[in-house]
Amino acid sequence: MVVSDAQADQAERLYFKAMKLFRSKQWDASQKAFKRTLVLLSKRAPKGKKQRVLLQLGRCDLLYHLALLAQKQARPQARCLHLQDLIGRLQGLPKGWRRWRVNRLLPKRFAHAKTLFSRCGKVPTPLHFALSPKETKLEWLTNTTPPSWTPLQGTHLKTTQRSLKIRLTAKGYIPQTHTLTLQAWKTQRFSYTLKPKPTPARRTPVIVAIKPPTDRPPQKAKKKSSLLASPWLWVGIGGSAVLVAGIVVTAVALQPKDEMVLVIEPSKRNP
Repeated sequence: MVVSDAQADQAERLYFKAMKLFRSKQWDASQKAFKRTLVLLSKRAPKGKKQRVLLQLGRCDLLYHLALLAQKQARPQARCLHLQDLIGRLQGLPKGWRRWRVNRLLPKRFAHAKTLFSRCGKVPTPLHFALSPKETKLEWLTNTTPPSWTPLQGTHLKTTQRSLKIRLTAKGYIPQTHTLTLQAWKTQRFSYTLKPKPTPARRTPVIVAIKPPTDRPPQKAKKKSSLLASPWLWVGIGGSAVLVAGIVVTAVALQPKDEMVLVIEPSKRNP
């Protein structure tokens, strides 16, 4: 570890203790010692620029060992979070720090850290959902081609997506859709409550009054008399009129136009 002071102090002694525990494969005890050392270094406030860089290198070395411990303990999300912090701190260091009098193992360790971090893209992010009502159905949209809605079994989900679209449905409740922006590898919890659908307003029955029928019988419409409906028919022939009863009269026009021949057929109606 790189320290800003040549004299041994509490942080340096604790660091060497953590390294000893790490080499003896005492993972839990080593992890606690490394974390305590990191806390002590975070409380330092060096004045010079070089001293600040040396302090940053010491923090990066601690993060590297914490990432290795997380890998040994089968905690891939914690490993990636430590490596992400380490890579971010390295980007702010001057390029010539390798020529300084520092631990000669640091460049090799940091190169290994970058290799490990390149594999973190396959490490999923754990999500936990609290849904109300309990029968709420959660579906999430995959980033496959084409995208598809996949129902969630239970309330826990692990995904490598950095943005996740979900929809919530339940019978009798208003559905919801949300787009989540996720922090990689960090356990995140979400809580949603569906609102019940509004109850439709009851319709007031309309009472229609029906006029009761009167005792007076309806009057029959009077038939209008018609000359054609009468059994007597006046037929005009050649300027004269003939009254015919109970027979069918057919007038046939002959040449010239002013002459007509009257054809009389017996009627089927009794006289």
